[in-house]
Amino acid sequence: MVAVVAAAMLVAAFGLAPSPAQAQADEDYEVLVVGKTLGFRHGSIDNATHAIIDLGEDNGFTVDVWDPPNDSGGWWGPGSPGQPELTLDSTPFTSAEDLAKYATIVFVSPVDNTNNMDPEKPRLLDDDELAAFQGYMRDGGGFVGIHAATDTMHTVPWYSEMTGGGARFAGHPQQQTATMRVEDPTHPSTEMLPLAWERWDEWYNFTANPRADVHTLITLDESTYDPGRSAMGDDHPLSWCQNFEGGRSWYEGAGHTDESFETDTLFLEHLLGGIEWAAGVAGDAGDCRTFGEVDDMLSSVDSDHRRVEVLLPKIQDRLDAAHAAELEGDHETAAELLEGAQGMANAVDRDLSDSLADLWEWQEAAADATS
Repeated sequence: MVAVVAAAMLVAAFGLAPSPAQAQADEDYEVLVVGKTLGFRHGSIDNATHAIIDLGEDNGFTVDVWDPPNDSGGWWGPGSPGQPELTLDSTPFTSAEDLAKYATIVFVSPVDNTNNMDPEKPRLLDDDELAAFQGYMRDGGGFVGIHAATDTMHTVPWYSEMTGGGARFAGHPQQQTATMRVEDPTHPSTEMLPLAWERWDEWYNFTANPRADVHTLITLDESTYDPGRSAMGDDHPLSWCQNFEGGRSWYEGAGHTDESFETDTLFLEHLLGGIEWAAGVAGDAGDCRTFGEVDDMLSSVDSDHRRVEVLLPKIQDRLDAAHAAELEGDHETAAELLEGAQGMANAVDRDLSDSLADLWEWQEAAADATS
């Protein structure tokens, strides 16, 4: 209680902004679900919202909902009915300080019809709301994106980078059964999944492959279904995560169908793991370490000492080669290179060494999972 009072005094005295709630595994926390739609409305939004509310009741978090009715009609219909019985009375995206009450924010397919890249079209979040969301993430907030969370705010590059490597929704074939392949079975959102996970869903193709910028969790095996005209090929990431500008971001491209949230208990466990990781309840930042993140750490290491000056280029070479191997799907080689880089980093910087160890463990797990 003393700490809480002291923190409040600092905010009042110096104008310090509170950081997003850092949830603890044994404490209740708050989650915001965003289903607001300005374009095609997915029928599963309501089911997903109620499923997350139920998950919260069973797992220690409460849920606010932002899904107001509106008249943004088009080819898809007369507008969005929203969820008037659940939605907040006004936008929660008023400031980073106001959003800080939420341990994570879940975007449940909130399409806004901006995929033609027209900057004049209304976005899911206007400029002020977007600024509040950016501040929230940069202050350590959490983001969970489900399915069409990549089919909104197409005209905001920052948002697409936050959801994952600039990858935006490009299209999809007809709904069908396909095999999802778990690449990292050690993450809190994947540890319960079979390595080959066969499901019926609507399978997204993306405008870009995000692998270079994110921590890939699950890929889609295009040999197990008809991926359509915008097929991505042999490497088709579907679920990923990253530490982004101080916050945590987790995305799952499946989740179109009602059944995903009504009867697919494994999918709900997977989603819960994503929510808990993004909220800081499960795992840590190392679970979603990326090559770019470690590269930035490496470039910031003080090289004043001769030994460090000699070792840094060698570490960089191994990190670059490991990333190239990962992009080619050669996780075993990537792990071997990272092991060597991590060993050298022990003599350079503890945080760098620990982060390289995170990458090494990820690539070892991926090698085992995909062998």
